Amino acid sequence: IDHEARPEDVAYSLSGDILATVGDRFLQLFASQDGSFIYKMRLPGLRNAVAFSQDGRLLACSGSVGRVQVVVLKSRAKTLQFDCQSPTTPVQFNPDDSALITGHDDSSIQLWDLKTGRQIAKLTIEDGTSGFGDQFEFRFVGDGKLVLIGADQSSIGWLWNATTGKLVRKIDGYAGVVKKQGQDKLLRYLPVKVARFVS
Repeated sequence: IDHEARPEDVAYSLSGDILATVGDRFLQLFASQDGSFIYKMRLPGLRNAVAFSQDGRLLACSGSVGRVQVVVLKSRAKTLQFDCQSPTTPVQFNPDDSALITGHDDSSIQLWDLKTGRQIAKLTIEDGTSGFGDQFEFRFVGDGKLVLIGADQSSIGWLWNATTGKLVRKIDGYAGVVKKQGQDKLLRYLPVKVARFVS
């Protein structure tokens, strides 16, 4: 793939046929089979992260300007824009594509309604994780009401109820757990009490 500048983040659609990259003010799409260019969209300041929706219809891009932009792939239309007030890095759609979760440099996690554009819930991590915004990782559990949150440089994880906005519990010895693919593998690495709670 011939990319004009170093990409800051890449993502594959769940179908595996499209690769998205963000970097140097642009969102670019490529066919993953042969690397052929599909299209490029100018998104100034939105180069930190990119994520596909579960159905592959939407893309979300985040950036250092504290803004998240949702784009419709087929029409290439910019739809919802979330003003997050803090630089944003990780973004992820929930299992039914009704909401978007974002991580921020002020150590907050925010959940946004994709129909109304309103913030559903916010959690601020207060365990000495200042500046971890670019290292947050998320894993939705089951129907998406619960979210497992981890950070690369922290041995602590958090289990968050994204429906109520309340922290369910803090998990010690959590390092790297959230990156495990699939819930079955994930549960193997959780403390027994928490694994029973989320299974």
